[in-house]
Amino acid sequence: MSSSAKSAGRLSDIRRMESFASCLTVYPTLSQFQATDYDSIEDETLYDFNEIYSSGMVSLLNKSNAIYQLLGQPMFLLALLALCVLTVRVIHGLFHGDTKDLELWILTCGILLSAVLLRFGCGLFTAWFSEDMQKFINSFYSCGVYILLQMFKYLAVITTAASLQPIRKQYFQNFRNSHKEKEE
Repeated sequence: MSSSAKSAGRLSDIRRMESFASCLTVYPTLSQFQATDYDSIEDETLYDFNEIYSSGMVSLLNKSNAIYQLLGQPMFLLALLALCVLTVRVIHGLFHGDTKDLELWILTCGILLSAVLLRFGCGLFTAWFSEDMQKFINSFYSCGVYILLQMFKYLAVITTAASLQPIRKQYFQNFRNSHKEKEE
């Protein structure tokens, strides 16, 4: 299952997109252009890839992508650790009659389990496709998993940090009080 669609639009726009995306497109034949859509190359300023790259946009996007790739796995491990800490706080709170962290824990676990269920469903649905088709169709149907995992990661870390905020304040307050008593 493969196809290649011809690019539409003015020649200068097609070339500009090639330069920005750093990939080649399939140009339409000149007979497919309408007379009003066709721009002669002499009349248009075509953008060179080096010009766009040196403008900083592609460089900025590459740098932000490199940072994301560097921090992606450690952030996921931090989120799992945060979920474990939040789980311990919820269990401790349930034994002591405190349920303020329970809603956050249910929401965080629900997002993670939704991602797992969606991935399982996509794998089950696309299992009968040939391997060539699976590359494209599986990733198409699984794209929601990545968004759910991002939501899980940041929600788990932020809610755990917010949950531990009173403990941190109490610890530093006790530390200051004990330090003042020693000075007196």
